Amino acid sequence: MKTKSSHHKSENTFKFLTFSERLANVNIDIIHRIDRTESYSEDVETYFFEGLQKWRDLNLTQHFVTFYREVSSKCQSFHLLVHHQNAIVQSLKTHLRVKNSLAYQPLLDLVVQLARDLQTDFYPHFQDFFLVISSLLNTKDTELIEWAFTSLSYLYKYLWRMMVKDMPAIYRKSLYSTLLAHHKAHIRNFAAESFAFLLRKVSDLDGLFSFIFLDLNEHPEKVEGLGQLLFEMCKGVRNMFHSSAPKAFRVILQKLGPITETEKELPWNLVGETLNSLVETATAYIHTEHFDPLFNTIEESFLELSQKMVECHGSECSEQIERLLKAYSILVAHGHGSKIPHPERSCKTLTDLLHIPNMSLSCCHSLLESISTLLLNENVTLAVAVINETVNKVTGN
Repeated sequence: MKTKSSHHKSENTFKFLTFSERLANVNIDIIHRIDRTESYSEDVETYFFEGLQKWRDLNLTQHFVTFYREVSSKCQSFHLLVHHQNAIVQSLKTHLRVKNSLAYQPLLDLVVQLARDLQTDFYPHFQDFFLVISSLLNTKDTELIEWAFTSLSYLYKYLWRMMVKDMPAIYRKSLYSTLLAHHKAHIRNFAAESFAFLLRKVSDLDGLFSFIFLDLNEHPEKVEGLGQLLFEMCKGVRNMFHSSAPKAFRVILQKLGPITETEKELPWNLVGETLNSLVETATAYIHTEHFDPLFNTIEESFLELSQKMVECHGSECSEQIERLLKAYSILVAHGHGSKIPHPERSCKTLTDLLHIPNMSLSCCHSLLESISTLLLNENVTLAVAVINETVNKVTGN
Protein backbone atom coordinates (compact mmCIF):
# COMPACT_ATOMS: atom_id res chain seq x y z
CA MET A 1 0.00 0.00 0.00
CA LYS A 2 1.30 3.46 -0.91
CA THR A 3 1.66 5.98 1.86
CA LYS A 4 0.98 9.67 1.50
CA SER A 5 4.01 11.93 1.47
CA SER A 6 4.71 14.11 4.50
CA HIS A 7 4.13 17.14 2.26
CA HIS A 8 0.64 15.90 1.37
CA LYS A 9 -0.15 15.25 5.01
CA SER A 10 0.95 18.69 6.08
CA GLU A 11 -1.26 20.27 3.43
CA ASN A 12 -4.31 18.47 4.80
CA THR A 13 -3.69 19.08 8.49
CA PHE A 14 -5.49 22.08 9.98
CA LYS A 15 -4.76 23.37 13.45
CA PHE A 16 -6.89 26.00 15.14
CA LEU A 17 -4.74 28.67 16.74
CA THR A 18 -5.99 29.49 20.22
CA PHE A 19 -7.19 32.98 21.04
CA SER A 20 -4.09 33.53 23.15
CA GLU A 21 -1.84 32.49 20.26
CA ARG A 22 -3.65 34.92 17.98
CA LEU A 23 -3.27 37.74 20.45
CA ALA A 24 0.44 36.99 20.72
CA ASN A 25 0.70 37.46 16.97
CA VAL A 26 -1.03 40.84 17.07
CA ASN A 27 1.60 43.57 17.23
CA ILE A 28 0.04 46.99 17.78
CA ASP A 29 2.29 49.97 18.38
CA ILE A 30 -0.10 52.47 19.93
CA ILE A 31 2.63 55.05 20.62
CA HIS A 32 3.83 55.27 17.04
CA ARG A 33 0.46 55.03 15.30
CA ILE A 34 -0.80 58.02 13.30
CA ASP A 35 -2.75 60.37 15.57
CA ARG A 36 -5.87 60.78 13.49
CA THR A 37 -7.67 62.91 16.03
CA GLU A 38 -5.23 65.81 15.68
CA SER A 39 -4.67 65.62 11.94
CA TYR A 40 -6.74 67.94 9.80
CA SER A 41 -4.96 67.39 6.50
CA GLU A 42 -7.19 66.17 3.70
CA ASP A 43 -4.17 64.25 2.39
CA VAL A 44 -3.93 61.89 5.37
CA GLU A 45 -4.88 58.43 4.21
CA THR A 46 -6.73 56.02 6.46
CA TYR A 47 -5.86 52.47 7.38
CA PHE A 48 -9.20 51.55 5.86
CA PHE A 49 -8.36 53.15 2.50
CA GLU A 50 -4.90 51.57 2.45
CA GLY A 51 -6.48 48.18 3.10
CA LEU A 52 -9.08 48.78 0.44
CA GLN A 53 -6.38 49.45 -2.17
CA LYS A 54 -4.46 46.35 -1.13
CA TRP A 55 -7.50 44.08 -1.44
CA ARG A 56 -8.52 45.64 -4.76
CA ASP A 57 -5.42 43.99 -6.23
CA LEU A 58 -5.73 40.73 -4.28
CA ASN A 59 -9.45 39.99 -4.56
CA LEU A 60 -11.00 40.46 -8.00
CA THR A 61 -14.33 38.76 -7.23
CA GLN A 62 -17.61 40.45 -8.08
CA HIS A 63 -18.51 40.41 -4.39
CA PHE A 64 -15.55 42.58 -3.48
CA VAL A 65 -15.73 44.79 -6.56
CA THR A 66 -19.32 45.68 -5.64
CA PHE A 67 -18.28 46.60 -2.11
CA TYR A 68 -15.28 48.57 -3.36
CA ARG A 69 -17.46 50.72 -5.59
CA GLU A 70 -19.76 51.51 -2.68
CA VAL A 71 -17.08 52.81 -0.31
CA SER A 72 -13.95 53.81 -2.25
CA SER A 73 -14.95 57.45 -2.56
CA LYS A 74 -15.88 57.75 1.12
CA CYS A 75 -12.61 56.90 2.88
CA GLN A 76 -9.69 58.59 1.11
CA SER A 77 -9.04 60.89 4.08
CA PHE A 78 -9.78 60.69 7.75
CA HIS A 79 -12.36 63.48 7.53
CA LEU A 80 -14.19 61.69 4.74
CA LEU A 81 -14.12 58.43 6.66
CA VAL A 82 -15.58 60.01 9.80
CA HIS A 83 -18.24 61.80 7.77
CA HIS A 84 -19.30 58.60 6.00
CA GLN A 85 -18.61 56.13 8.82
CA ASN A 86 -22.24 55.04 9.19
CA ALA A 87 -22.55 54.32 5.49
CA ILE A 88 -19.26 52.38 5.49
CA VAL A 89 -20.32 50.41 8.56
CA GLN A 90 -23.62 49.55 6.93
CA SER A 91 -21.90 48.44 3.72
CA LEU A 92 -19.53 46.19 5.67
CA LYS A 93 -22.37 44.56 7.61
CA THR A 94 -24.47 44.11 4.48
CA HIS A 95 -21.69 42.43 2.52
CA LEU A 96 -20.60 40.25 5.47
CA ARG A 97 -24.17 38.88 5.53
CA VAL A 98 -23.98 37.75 1.90
CA LYS A 99 -24.20 33.95 1.84
CA ASN A 100 -21.14 32.16 0.44
CA SER A 101 -19.42 35.44 -0.36
CA LEU A 102 -15.99 35.27 -1.94
CA ALA A 103 -15.01 38.49 -0.18
CA TYR A 104 -15.15 37.44 3.47
CA GLN A 105 -11.39 37.68 4.01
CA PRO A 106 -10.96 41.29 2.80
CA LEU A 107 -14.19 42.40 4.47
CA LEU A 108 -13.12 40.99 7.84
CA ASP A 109 -9.73 42.65 7.52
CA LEU A 110 -11.36 45.97 6.64
CA VAL A 111 -13.53 45.83 9.76
CA VAL A 112 -10.29 45.81 11.74
CA GLN A 113 -8.83 48.67 9.71
CA LEU A 114 -11.96 50.71 10.35
CA ALA A 115 -11.58 50.07 14.09
CA ARG A 116 -7.96 51.24 13.88
CA ASP A 117 -9.07 54.49 12.29
CA LEU A 118 -12.13 55.26 14.42
CA GLN A 119 -11.00 53.76 17.75
CA THR A 120 -13.49 54.98 20.41
CA ASP A 121 -15.95 56.02 17.69
CA PHE A 122 -15.96 52.42 16.46
CA TYR A 123 -17.04 50.94 19.78
CA PRO A 124 -20.79 51.66 19.37
CA HIS A 125 -20.63 49.43 16.28
CA PHE A 126 -18.75 46.60 18.00
CA GLN A 127 -21.79 44.65 19.16
CA ASP A 128 -23.32 44.52 15.67
CA PHE A 129 -20.03 43.44 14.13
CA PHE A 130 -19.54 40.80 16.82
CA LEU A 131 -22.95 39.32 16.00
CA VAL A 132 -22.30 39.37 12.26
CA ILE A 133 -18.79 37.89 12.51
CA SER A 134 -19.85 35.27 15.06
CA SER A 135 -22.59 34.11 12.72
CA LEU A 136 -19.87 33.21 10.20
CA LEU A 137 -18.44 30.67 12.66
CA ASN A 138 -21.27 28.23 11.93
CA THR A 139 -19.43 26.76 8.98
CA LYS A 140 -17.17 23.86 8.04
CA ASP A 141 -14.97 26.23 6.05
CA THR A 142 -11.81 26.23 8.17
CA GLU A 143 -10.35 29.21 6.30
CA LEU A 144 -13.40 31.32 7.07
CA ILE A 145 -13.24 30.32 10.73
CA GLU A 146 -9.58 31.33 10.75
CA TRP A 147 -10.34 34.73 9.20
CA ALA A 148 -13.19 35.37 11.61
CA PHE A 149 -11.06 34.44 14.63
CA THR A 150 -8.27 36.70 13.39
CA SER A 151 -10.61 39.64 12.87
CA LEU A 152 -12.13 39.35 16.33
CA SER A 153 -8.69 38.95 17.90
CA TYR A 154 -7.57 42.27 16.48
CA LEU A 155 -10.80 43.98 17.53
CA TYR A 156 -10.32 42.85 21.14
CA LYS A 157 -6.75 44.06 21.08
CA TYR A 158 -7.81 47.53 19.94
CA LEU A 159 -11.00 47.88 21.98
CA TRP A 160 -10.40 46.08 25.28
CA ARG A 161 -10.11 49.28 27.34
CA MET A 162 -13.65 50.21 26.36
CA MET A 163 -14.96 46.67 26.58
CA VAL A 164 -13.93 46.05 30.18
CA LYS A 165 -16.07 48.99 31.26
CA ASP A 166 -19.10 47.38 29.66
CA MET A 167 -18.68 43.71 30.52
CA PRO A 168 -22.23 42.81 31.67
CA ALA A 169 -23.72 44.29 28.50
CA ILE A 170 -21.14 42.55 26.32
CA TYR A 171 -21.79 39.22 28.02
CA ARG A 172 -25.57 39.30 27.84
CA LYS A 173 -26.36 41.40 24.74
CA SER A 174 -23.75 39.95 22.44
CA LEU A 175 -23.43 36.29 21.47
CA TYR A 176 -20.80 35.58 24.14
CA SER A 177 -23.13 33.78 26.48
CA THR A 178 -24.84 31.96 23.62
CA LEU A 179 -21.50 30.78 22.26
CA LEU A 180 -20.65 29.29 25.66
CA ALA A 181 -23.47 26.79 25.08
CA HIS A 182 -22.65 26.15 21.41
CA HIS A 183 -22.76 22.53 20.23
CA LYS A 184 -19.37 22.83 18.51
CA ALA A 185 -16.40 22.50 20.83
CA HIS A 186 -14.11 24.88 18.96
CA ILE A 187 -16.80 27.61 19.08
CA ARG A 188 -17.19 27.16 22.84
CA ASN A 189 -13.44 27.26 23.24
CA PHE A 190 -13.19 30.45 21.23
CA ALA A 191 -15.90 32.13 23.28
CA ALA A 192 -14.19 31.08 26.51
CA GLU A 193 -10.70 32.15 25.43
CA SER A 194 -11.80 35.50 24.05
CA PHE A 195 -13.91 36.49 27.05
CA ALA A 196 -11.22 35.27 29.45
CA PHE A 197 -8.80 37.76 27.91
CA LEU A 198 -11.20 40.52 28.97
CA LEU A 199 -12.00 39.03 32.39
CA ARG A 200 -8.38 39.38 33.42
CA LYS A 201 -8.65 43.11 32.78
CA VAL A 202 -11.62 43.58 35.13
CA SER A 203 -10.93 44.86 38.64
CA ASP A 204 -14.38 44.13 40.14
CA LEU A 205 -14.50 40.36 39.77
CA ASP A 206 -16.99 40.06 42.61
CA GLY A 207 -19.66 42.06 40.82
CA LEU A 208 -18.92 40.51 37.45
CA PHE A 209 -19.01 36.90 38.69
CA SER A 210 -22.29 37.56 40.49
CA PHE A 211 -23.79 38.81 37.24
CA ILE A 212 -22.49 35.85 35.23
CA PHE A 213 -23.64 33.27 37.79
CA LEU A 214 -27.09 34.87 38.06
CA ASP A 215 -27.43 34.39 34.30
CA LEU A 216 -27.34 30.62 34.93
CA ASN A 217 -30.83 30.89 36.42
CA GLU A 218 -32.18 31.50 32.92
CA HIS A 219 -29.53 29.55 31.01
CA PRO A 220 -28.34 26.48 32.95
CA GLU A 221 -27.07 24.99 29.69
CA LYS A 222 -24.09 27.37 29.90
CA VAL A 223 -22.60 25.62 32.94
CA GLU A 224 -19.94 23.66 31.06
CA GLY A 225 -18.98 26.59 28.85
CA LEU A 226 -18.81 28.94 31.82
CA GLY A 227 -16.52 26.50 33.61
CA GLN A 228 -14.31 26.53 30.51
CA LEU A 229 -14.40 30.33 30.53
CA LEU A 230 -13.30 30.55 34.16
CA PHE A 231 -10.52 28.05 33.54
CA GLU A 232 -9.27 30.03 30.54
CA MET A 233 -9.18 33.10 32.75
CA CYS A 234 -7.04 31.24 35.29
CA LYS A 235 -4.89 29.44 32.74
CA GLY A 236 -1.26 30.44 32.42
CA VAL A 237 1.60 29.33 30.21
CA ARG A 238 3.70 26.15 30.48
CA ASN A 239 0.94 24.15 32.21
CA MET A 240 0.66 26.57 35.11
CA PHE A 241 -2.07 28.83 36.44
CA HIS A 242 -2.06 32.52 35.57
CA SER A 243 -0.79 34.92 38.24
CA SER A 244 -4.35 36.25 38.61
CA ALA A 245 -5.76 32.77 39.32
CA PRO A 246 -5.65 32.82 43.16
CA LYS A 247 -7.75 35.99 43.30
CA ALA A 248 -10.26 34.53 40.85
CA PHE A 249 -10.45 31.23 42.77
CA ARG A 250 -11.21 33.05 46.02
CA VAL A 251 -14.07 34.98 44.43
CA ILE A 252 -15.48 31.90 42.70
CA LEU A 253 -15.43 29.82 45.91
CA GLN A 254 -17.13 32.68 47.74
CA LYS A 255 -20.04 32.31 45.31
CA LEU A 256 -20.65 28.65 46.25
CA GLY A 257 -23.22 29.37 48.95
CA PRO A 258 -24.97 31.86 51.22
CA ILE A 259 -22.45 31.42 54.03
CA THR A 260 -19.80 33.39 52.18
CA GLU A 261 -21.94 35.14 49.53
CA THR A 262 -24.31 37.32 51.52
CA GLU A 263 -25.26 39.98 48.96
CA LYS A 264 -26.77 37.93 46.11
CA GLU A 265 -28.87 34.78 46.07
CA LEU A 266 -27.19 32.81 43.34
CA PRO A 267 -28.13 29.40 41.87
CA TRP A 268 -25.78 27.64 44.28
CA ASN A 269 -25.92 24.17 42.73
CA LEU A 270 -25.25 25.54 39.23
CA VAL A 271 -22.32 27.54 40.58
CA GLY A 272 -21.03 24.28 42.07
CA GLU A 273 -21.40 22.51 38.72
CA THR A 274 -19.51 25.36 37.06
CA LEU A 275 -16.69 24.98 39.55
CA ASN A 276 -16.61 21.24 38.81
CA SER A 277 -16.30 22.00 35.09
CA LEU A 278 -13.43 24.39 35.80
CA VAL A 279 -11.63 21.80 37.91
CA GLU A 280 -12.11 19.01 35.36
CA THR A 281 -10.67 21.21 32.61
CA ALA A 282 -7.75 22.22 34.82
CA THR A 283 -6.78 18.62 35.56
CA ALA A 284 -6.19 18.07 31.85
CA TYR A 285 -3.78 21.00 31.49
CA ILE A 286 -2.12 21.95 34.79
CA HIS A 287 0.86 19.89 35.91
CA THR A 288 0.79 18.42 39.41
CA GLU A 289 3.57 20.62 40.78
CA HIS A 290 1.60 23.73 39.75
CA PHE A 291 -1.72 22.85 41.38
CA ASP A 292 -0.99 24.59 44.70
CA PRO A 293 -3.00 27.76 43.93
CA LEU A 294 -6.22 25.76 43.54
CA PHE A 295 -5.58 23.28 46.35
CA ASN A 296 -4.57 26.08 48.73
CA THR A 297 -7.66 28.15 48.01
CA ILE A 298 -10.04 25.22 48.43
CA GLU A 299 -8.38 24.18 51.68
CA GLU A 300 -8.60 27.75 53.00
CA SER A 301 -12.28 27.74 52.10
CA PHE A 302 -12.78 24.46 54.01
CA LEU A 303 -11.24 26.08 57.08
CA GLU A 304 -13.47 29.15 56.80
CA LEU A 305 -16.61 27.05 56.41
CA SER A 306 -15.57 24.83 59.33
CA GLN A 307 -15.46 27.89 61.56
CA LYS A 308 -18.82 29.07 60.23
CA MET A 309 -20.31 25.64 60.95
CA VAL A 310 -19.30 25.95 64.58
CA GLU A 311 -21.34 29.15 64.62
CA CYS A 312 -24.43 27.01 63.86
CA HIS A 313 -25.33 27.88 60.30
CA GLY A 314 -26.71 24.36 59.97
CA SER A 315 -27.87 22.84 56.69
CA GLU A 316 -26.82 25.73 54.43
CA CYS A 317 -23.23 25.39 55.59
CA SER A 318 -23.30 21.60 55.10
CA GLU A 319 -24.61 22.06 51.58
CA GLN A 320 -21.88 24.57 50.76
CA ILE A 321 -19.18 22.28 52.15
CA GLU A 322 -20.60 19.42 50.09
CA ARG A 323 -20.42 21.48 46.89
CA LEU A 324 -16.81 22.28 47.68
CA LEU A 325 -16.09 18.62 48.45
CA LYS A 326 -17.34 17.58 45.01
CA ALA A 327 -14.80 19.86 43.35
CA TYR A 328 -12.05 18.70 45.69
CA SER A 329 -12.96 15.07 44.98
CA ILE A 330 -12.43 15.62 41.25
CA LEU A 331 -8.88 16.77 42.01
CA VAL A 332 -8.27 13.86 44.37
CA ALA A 333 -9.65 11.20 42.01
CA HIS A 334 -8.13 12.39 38.73
CA GLY A 335 -5.50 10.05 37.35
CA HIS A 336 -5.76 7.90 40.49
CA GLY A 337 -4.34 10.74 42.57
CA SER A 338 -1.75 11.92 40.06
CA LYS A 339 -2.71 15.58 40.49
CA ILE A 340 -2.31 15.77 44.27
CA PRO A 341 0.85 17.79 45.03
CA HIS A 342 0.82 17.17 48.81
CA PRO A 343 -1.05 13.95 49.70
CA GLU A 344 -0.40 14.16 53.45
CA ARG A 345 -1.73 17.71 53.61
CA SER A 346 -4.81 16.68 51.63
CA CYS A 347 -5.32 13.82 54.03
CA LYS A 348 -5.19 16.18 57.01
CA THR A 349 -7.54 18.64 55.32
CA LEU A 350 -10.19 15.97 54.86
CA THR A 351 -9.85 14.35 58.27
CA ASP A 352 -10.06 17.74 59.99
CA LEU A 353 -13.52 18.09 58.47
CA LEU A 354 -14.61 15.01 60.44
CA HIS A 355 -14.66 17.15 63.58
CA ILE A 356 -17.23 19.62 62.25
CA PRO A 357 -20.43 19.40 64.33
CA ASN A 358 -23.95 19.17 62.89
CA MET A 359 -22.80 18.08 59.44
CA SER A 360 -25.57 16.57 57.31
CA LEU A 361 -25.55 12.85 56.47
CA SER A 362 -25.16 13.63 52.78
CA CYS A 363 -22.13 15.81 53.48
CA CYS A 364 -20.63 13.14 55.74
CA HIS A 365 -21.08 10.57 52.98
CA SER A 366 -19.29 12.81 50.45
CA LEU A 367 -16.47 13.41 52.92
CA LEU A 368 -15.96 9.71 53.62
CA GLU A 369 -15.97 8.95 49.89
CA SER A 370 -13.24 11.55 49.33
CA ILE A 371 -11.10 10.12 52.14
CA SER A 372 -11.57 6.59 50.80
CA THR A 373 -10.61 7.66 47.28
CA LEU A 374 -7.49 9.41 48.57
CA LEU A 375 -6.33 6.38 50.54
CA LEU A 376 -6.99 3.90 47.72
CA ASN A 377 -5.47 5.92 44.85
CA GLU A 378 -2.61 3.96 43.28
CA ASN A 379 -0.61 7.12 42.52
CA VAL A 380 -0.74 8.41 46.08
CA THR A 381 2.09 7.58 48.44
CA LEU A 382 1.39 7.98 52.15
CA ALA A 383 3.39 6.90 55.17
CA VAL A 384 1.92 3.93 57.03
CA ALA A 385 1.59 6.07 60.14
CA VAL A 386 -0.50 8.63 58.24
CA ILE A 387 -2.75 5.93 56.81
CA ASN A 388 -3.28 4.38 60.25
CA GLU A 389 -3.99 7.77 61.81
CA THR A 390 -6.51 8.59 59.08
CA VAL A 391 -8.30 5.24 59.46
CA ASN A 392 -8.49 5.71 63.23
CA LYS A 393 -10.00 9.16 62.84
CA VAL A 394 -12.62 7.83 60.44
CA THR A 395 -13.53 4.87 62.65
CA GLY A 396 -13.43 6.96 65.81
CA ASN A 397 -10.74 4.86 67.48
